[in-house]
Amino acid sequence: MAAGLSAQVNTGQVAQGDSFQLVLTAKQATAAPDLSPLSQNFDVLGTSQSSQTQIINGQRSQSVSWIVTLAPQSTGALTIPAIHAGALSSDPLQVQVLDASQMPKLQGTTGISLSATIDQGDHYQFQEIPLTVRIETAQPLQSAELIAPTGDFELTQTGQDRQSRITRNGQPITVIERDYLLRPDTTGGLTIPAFTLKGTVPDGAGRRSAVSSPFGGRDPFAMMDQMMARMGRPGGMTSPFGSMFQSGKPFVARSDALTLDVLANPNAGTSDWFLPAKAVELHEVWQPETPSFREGEAVTRKISVLALGARPEQLPNLSFADPDGARIYMDTVDTDMVETPEGTVARRDFSLSVVPTRGGQVTLPEIAVDWLDTASGETKVATLPAQTISVEGTVPAAATQSVAPRAVPTQSAQSYGPVSLGLSGLAFLAAFGTGLVLFRRRRRTSRPVDINSRRDKAHVLKTLRNAASASDQSAFYQGLLELRALSDPQERTQIDTALAQLDRAAYAPEQSHVSTDLRKLLKTLSVRRSSKGGLFRRTSTDTLPALYPRNVT
Repeated sequence: MAAGLSAQVNTGQVAQGDSFQLVLTAKQATAAPDLSPLSQNFDVLGTSQSSQTQIINGQRSQSVSWIVTLAPQSTGALTIPAIHAGALSSDPLQVQVLDASQMPKLQGTTGISLSATIDQGDHYQFQEIPLTVRIETAQPLQSAELIAPTGDFELTQTGQDRQSRITRNGQPITVIERDYLLRPDTTGGLTIPAFTLKGTVPDGAGRRSAVSSPFGGRDPFAMMDQMMARMGRPGGMTSPFGSMFQSGKPFVARSDALTLDVLANPNAGTSDWFLPAKAVELHEVWQPETPSFREGEAVTRKISVLALGARPEQLPNLSFADPDGARIYMDTVDTDMVETPEGTVARRDFSLSVVPTRGGQVTLPEIAVDWLDTASGETKVATLPAQTISVEGTVPAAATQSVAPRAVPTQSAQSYGPVSLGLSGLAFLAAFGTGLVLFRRRRRTSRPVDINSRRDKAHVLKTLRNAASASDQSAFYQGLLELRALSDPQERTQIDTALAQLDRAAYAPEQSHVSTDLRKLLKTLSVRRSSKGGLFRRTSTDTLPALYPRNVT
């Protein structure tokens, strides 16, 4: 038998994953209850305390209550053990915990339904799959909370809730819709558990009962309403506190679970890289827009990979081989992600320095990225066509091509303009333009990764001096590459000129070969001796899941 501490729950049946309230009430002053026995079957999510004082016929009474929010740890008949508060104790209680699929679709009221739907068709691992939750209610909601399920998938809400009204059987129905993007993390059969809507609807009584307090006894708020009514206030306005004290009935609505078959990479036998998306494009831009190419002078080329319906970590980390007649240096790799109404737009930007090593025609090779079109299920290839640039400078004897006095990159059909990607031009500007902030944006910049031996500029300069003294052109060349990674843009220009001079010497015809004075070349560099950063490789990568390879050519 209970000894001075009463225990009540707000429901005797609860779904796994849901929470419920345990109310402990003592009618005399006592210590706080010891809740540690609850941890055997429940997680304690929170505790609040309330006290109440009553004076009836001159007799004063006081009670204190603790409201404990609990979440069951398993299904089945779970026991709430006796709880002790000082010298007081409660009786044990039992609650039935069921799988959500076994629970009624609606509890506590009528006229509310909840459903979840996904687009039909094939679904792939890591693909963004649109999912819509729809609420229909024939009565006003005082409060509501939509709880999304969890599992081997990601759910990301997109956009704002949409509200509309329909009429069914002559009765007005309010419709609320919320959109998500579902991304499966595994392949095979996948179950999306039920969505849950919790809230309150107006009590049919329209007013709090004089004995509606969950703590027992008379409700002081209901008593206040009655006092205001006796003072002659008009109906419906009996209290200046209005709906603050209006009673609400709790309810719970659940959707059906969803099941789908998640497909793996259809080309797993030939390619480890898997990029499912709605659209993928490659673009480039030169800085300046119409550059002049001269032997030994660096020009910046920015290559962008953009994908609709993907994340930045799914985009390949491209590598760029040196073509005949030029050196390619990786400067930075930046990633960006923007959520748009059409889906997530992922972007990876590669900033390169192109340093011609001779005059004449230099061809930059085609760049290609394989991807899976999730709409058609076809494997496609996004390409940036090869282009030929004309370089002012020394033309090797074997070259027969003419040299143009001013060179402009060959314009391909995919010029760097507004990206289609299934988006309108306005959507692209909203995603990546300046001054338009229409969608939630997160930016992440990848840093180059450290090489095994981290050194500062002083150590690298010492290596260069030693290489110059020994006339070791190979070591000197590698030292310049290391120094370039530690330098600012102005210093890089000087280093690129030195690298180009070494390249010209290396590729010069044998009969005209002249040894380069490395010590003299080193003196032409105006480079600060200190730097805050370590030494970096020429390429960089973001941290990627093990599924993806580190380099894709």
